Amino acid sequence: MRKKVLFIFGIMIGFVILFTSPSIAKSEKPIVWKFANYGSATSPWNMLPAWFFRELEERSGGRIKAKLYLASSLVPMKQAPEALKAGVCESTVFVPPYYHSKIPLCGFLSYPFVMPGSGSKEGIRDTFLIADKYFSHPNITKELEKWDAMYIVPHGFTQYELIGNKVVKNLNDLKGMRIRVTGPHVEVMKRFNAVPVWVSTSEAFEALQKGTLDGFLHSVYFFHRYKIFEACKYFIDDMQMGTTMDPMVIKLSAFNKLPEDLQKIVLQLKKEALTKFWTTYYEEEALGRQVLNDNEKITVFKFPKEDRAKLKEVAKEVAWPEWIEKTKKLGLPAEKMSNWILGEIEKKGW
Repeated sequence: MRKKVLFIFGIMIGFVILFTSPSIAKSEKPIVWKFANYGSATSPWNMLPAWFFRELEERSGGRIKAKLYLASSLVPMKQAPEALKAGVCESTVFVPPYYHSKIPLCGFLSYPFVMPGSGSKEGIRDTFLIADKYFSHPNITKELEKWDAMYIVPHGFTQYELIGNKVVKNLNDLKGMRIRVTGPHVEVMKRFNAVPVWVSTSEAFEALQKGTLDGFLHSVYFFHRYKIFEACKYFIDDMQMGTTMDPMVIKLSAFNKLPEDLQKIVLQLKKEALTKFWTTYYEEEALGRQVLNDNEKITVFKFPKEDRAKLKEVAKEVAWPEWIEKTKKLGLPAEKMSNWILGEIEKKGW
């Protein structure tokens, strides 16, 4: 009888070992998340999400794996909210200026001169801290949840500067200049008689070479990564016209389906990503400026502070009210949100 009991007990122990051993756990089918984004693999837009998902896979012991679909190969970015909601992908980046009616509150940070200048390490850090605070607001959470989206980290650019093949020493020199500019920056440029031109980022290099484009408004690291410096003669520094800050998101229902331990890993990575992202953008900006300074073919002009102040006044007079009015028409607290974040920027000295 005793032998029989021991035999049965041994079998039970064997089953426990068998089904709890690491080898069995590793044979579990991993959860696969698809990340959809635009841009090249070498740009921060994708270098940083790639870091996030590598860390997630490693810390989860391979229980979560990610497939990265870059250069809009899975989802056209103008359809990112619909794609996330439909389950075409489990993570992406929402670009507010592309679809104001879909995530209207998210878009205020992308308006010219909302963000303080980021011409320093501290400035770039503050840009990301501001964006993180804004995207974490309950009103933004509610807006994103309509698309089954959960905010993770700000994903954007450093401040917009001007590069091109026409000398710009002051505001008067913008007259007649054909500038690649998008979204809310358009009306500000038009006020000073510049000619806004739309070309895709991939077409900008050739347009600058051929002379169909006189200037390009974007970030320094972008000019470096896409070799825009090679097609230009002049760089206009210290315009600091604002930036585009986008929320990187994860499908909320996909997150909610995760076991609690995996959810904790995602949330811990979310905290770490904020610092990782802003420090990497600072390094990219510094690298771009070093390449710029080493380029003997480019002449650098400093944009006058008094002229930048005039640009900002026009943005406050034209662009900001435009966002408030069209957002209020959707029944949303536009003034409350804009006053709140502008107040936080001033109060904290960001």
